[in-house]
Amino acid sequence: MVRWDSPPMQIFEQDRCCLGSQPGMNPWEEGCQKLCEWMTCWLMEQLREWGIGCPKLSAETARGFLERQWRCWRLHWQDAIQRNSGRQVEGLEVAENIRRGQGYRGGGQLGGDVLADVILAEGCCLKAETEAEKEIREAAVVKFCQQYQRVCFEEAKKWHKATQAAWEDFWNRLLTHLTIGVAGEEGKLKKFEGRSGLRPWLKTVLGRFALNYRSPDKGPSGGGRGEAAGGKTIIGWEHLEELQDPKSRGPDESAMLNDLEKKAREYLESLLERESPRVQVGMKYVIEGVTLREAANLAGVHPGHLSRVWKQLEEKLTKIFGERG
Repeated sequence: MVRWDSPPMQIFEQDRCCLGSQPGMNPWEEGCQKLCEWMTCWLMEQLREWGIGCPKLSAETARGFLERQWRCWRLHWQDAIQRNSGRQVEGLEVAENIRRGQGYRGGGQLGGDVLADVILAEGCCLKAETEAEKEIREAAVVKFCQQYQRVCFEEAKKWHKATQAAWEDFWNRLLTHLTIGVAGEEGKLKKFEGRSGLRPWLKTVLGRFALNYRSPDKGPSGGGRGEAAGGKTIIGWEHLEELQDPKSRGPDESAMLNDLEKKAREYLESLLERESPRVQVGMKYVIEGVTLREAANLAGVHPGHLSRVWKQLEEKLTKIFGERG
């Protein structure tokens, strides 16, 4: 249990003007002490639910959990004040509402206990340096899997059927994306603020992630790169591969080929932007070498939609690559 000799005032200071006049917050220091006590109590409650009996937290780690809770709590507290026409609102009343998954005075459903959700999100992203903190992070990830793996599975297959056949790979990549982060970016759960519950938030994040997912075997075999449902090869993709390989370029071709590659990619991006997410998924499959019919089945769209886009793309690429002479 963490006991504060004095509350970490820096957490609350920027909200003093807005919340200093609210019930129970005058004097300010005593109000902040109560806020810390409540949030520490809720943190310990969640840790025990994860199976951590006697958690040993450093002051720095505990402060990280409190900051996450406070950002969520103050957001809903300020919203409650606004909804109450600027009149005073009891902070604990707001907290009790959002812990039940409701907005101020029962207004609106948040999709879960958002304070518990931000604690879970912080636990999953914890940079554990001690054995106790490693135990907390592992327990948080286990809890996250228990609560949300099924939700993610059901939601992912709506966006991308390949996630079912390669679920273990997809789930591992998604967990990395959410908790550790990739390409120098922190895990997405670090950005979760608790405006709504984790369940609705995950559906949004997962949809974007699933659209860009490719299974390890790059989908089912059948048909070479750019092969259409009728066996016709789409013009241009062999040239795109050449453009992607600098070794194939002569010294006088680089500038021209860079320009052609830029035109081709810009047109492809503009073309796909106008299409639905499922058509975009299907086109990504086709570009990787899956036939139109198979890609349409994986993406859950009619093959005619993909055929239409391919026709537009074929005409443009033929024109673009004709500029090479």
